[in-house]
Amino acid sequence: MRLFIQLADYAQGGAGQKLNAIGLGWTKTATPLQAHAVVVMLEPGDEDLGRRFKFEIRLVDHGGQAVSDGNGVDIAAHMELDVEPEQIDVRVPGLTPIILGLDRGLPLEPGIYRWEVTATDFPETSWHRSFQVLEPGFEISQP
Repeated sequence: MRLFIQLADYAQGGAGQKLNAIGLGWTKTATPLQAHAVVVMLEPGDEDLGRRFKFEIRLVDHGGQAVSDGNGVDIAAHMELDVEPEQIDVRVPGLTPIILGLDRGLPLEPGIYRWEVTATDFPETSWHRSFQVLEPGFEISQP
């Protein structure tokens, strides 16, 4: 199995569907964060047929410590994915998007953070996408 993570301003999609995303691929933002989405793209292989995968996605700081919201709750989500035999064509592997949508207003301190994905079936492996939170009021220039 291969796994990719990207950040987007907005995304929608699901297993067996196309992924629609706006503002895909950003790595810098200002605080408080605007609404955004964490897009996890899974590419299962032949060995994954008929298996159920359990994933955890969580926000961590530069040192790997869990980040919590204003109420002291860690920012994390748990997901499960069943890989059905008809989802895989050996000649053309399919991509399965998992999207975690977040509301605006997360007041992160300026610094480096990352979204980290782990799977119970791969305890030695984690996937991540880092991003930088800039000072309040910093204008992100659009090309």
